[in-house]
Amino acid sequence: MIRFTLGDLQLTVLPAGRLRLDGGAMFGIVPKALWERRRPADSRNRIALAMNLLLIEDGRQRILVDTGAGTAWDEKGRDLYGLETSPAAQILAPAGLRPDQVDVVVNSHLHFDHAGGNTERLADGRFAPAYPNARYVVQLGELRTARNVNERTRGSYRSQDFEPLDSDVRLSAVDGSA
Repeated sequence: MIRFTLGDLQLTVLPAGRLRLDGGAMFGIVPKALWERRRPADSRNRIALAMNLLLIEDGRQRILVDTGAGTAWDEKGRDLYGLETSPAAQILAPAGLRPDQVDVVVNSHLHFDHAGGNTERLADGRFAPAYPNARYVVQLGELRTARNVNERTRGSYRSQDFEPLDSDVRLSAVDGSA
């Protein structure tokens, strides 16, 4: 956890775990011989990446930017992405907070490694908000993209990360500056 103050804001960076993604996909046209010096790949050509969340507190409300990959994964998904994740309560504990104390969750986008922690799987298999008192905010264009996946984007989005919030009227889609 890293905490600092900026004017009237208290900013806290919270570790939300790690994942592994294909190094070639992450570095694009950069040759593997160059990127592998700094980010060694495993036997499946995946590199380790950290997931960090930003908590913004202004004395009136607590805003969480992104939620990490979350814990609602089966064994196949955990293995595919090399996920090391924790529940929301464990992520917030170093900041002295509980999930029910977060007022707003802002998703930079809805890829699973940024929005997978929006929801948690209940014992009966349903999904519920991981931050039960929060309003979730995302750009309208991103929500449309997440709902209309294609072969190229299908692996990045999981409907259980955002659809339960919309049916629960917790999801606000904004268009442009907000």
